[in-house]
Amino acid sequence: MLELLFIAGGLYLVWKIFGRRRSVHFEPYSFDPIKLFPTESAHRKTIQKLSAADKHNPHALNQLPTIRVTFIKDGDTFDGRYGRVNLTIRLMGIDCPEDGQPWGDIATFGLVKMIGGTDIKLKHYGMDVYGRTLATVYIWDKNKKVWINVCERMVMLGHAWVAQHFPSTLPKRQQANLKRVEQWAKSKKIGLWADDNAIPPWEWRCKDE
Repeated sequence: MLELLFIAGGLYLVWKIFGRRRSVHFEPYSFDPIKLFPTESAHRKTIQKLSAADKHNPHALNQLPTIRVTFIKDGDTFDGRYGRVNLTIRLMGIDCPEDGQPWGDIATFGLVKMIGGTDIKLKHYGMDVYGRTLATVYIWDKNKKVWINVCERMVMLGHAWVAQHFPSTLPKRQQANLKRVEQWAKSKKIGLWADDNAIPPWEWRCKDE
């Protein structure tokens, strides 16, 4: 694990120097999704409880397509490979800080650490106007034997806002879970919520128009 941390640290420095577009390519390495961003012990039980939304149905998640993550674009978008097919995947229901926006780099690296170079399960809900696959993504926690909802975890760690508008295809239960974990992260001032003046990405994008 120590070696992986050194590798991750080195890759991050290279990325900061050369990765102007905040894109990171990952193939050889995998990361344990559970040992990322250690949380204060007082919050751990809450984290586990909030992450358990899909724990009741692990067999159904096992049947979802397996995607190999190959390229992290930003905190809510990545490339993956399904067999010989390359996909660009947009995490459903969340919105991460934009390129150049405060916390944008940290959110991107948060996703790198969580799923970079790993196999994930994907529940897709169609495509957006940019041709990206809209999906809820899951990664297996080998220690606790439970699937982690990556979209919810990014919000929980303070790396993302819940999207301003939900597509009608996203189940109401998942919408409610995302709103719930956002309220928790905000109340604890986790991640980007430590800044009382944090600007949502949809407002940030309007500044450039």
